[in-house]
Amino acid sequence: PRLRPFYARLAATRLPVIVHCGEERAVPGAGRDELGNPLLVRAPLEQGVRIVIAHCASLGMALDLDRPRPREAPAFDLFARLMDEDWGDRLMGDVSVVM
Repeated sequence: PRLRPFYARLAATRLPVIVHCGEERAVPGAGRDELGNPLLVRAPLEQGVRIVIAHCASLGMALDLDRPRPREAPAFDLFARLMDEDWGDRLMGDVSVVM
């Protein structure tokens, strides 16, 4: 909720935002991999924000928040699920790490 004004500005400009999803290995001690859950980008997507998910969430595990009892699933699988949803041109994946 506190980010809604920020999301509204981003949506108005159509400026894409790059977010890191999946496990973080580039920054030692980051320790907040739960923030890299691909399913968390639904909130800004629903407000019209254009999102690029860096590396297609290719590493690590994240909670499958769509399940009644969330359990860990490969972050890439959650990213793939998002890509199967109808977000129009608002959701993109960066493939630089997987090519």
